[in-house]
Amino acid sequence: MKYIYNPGPNNPVGLAWIGLSLPTYGIHGTPWPEQIGRAESHGCFRLSNWNAVRLRELCDIGTSVVIE
Repeated sequence: MKYIYNPGPNNPVGLAWIGLSLPTYGIHGTPWPEQIGRAESHGCFRLSNWNAVRLRELCDIGTSVVIE
């Protein structure tokens, strides 16, 4: 399934999206940082917008992600 969200600070994936190898799974920001730590997404890793933007700046396309 493919989702398309309009850009902006209030969309569900916040200001940054880092796609992982499985479709619709990724690391992303959230406009609701107070909800971080609760089960709110469907397998994604949510960060505050400022942390997601910073992580995106540190990664290049093809960067390996290891989840342990």
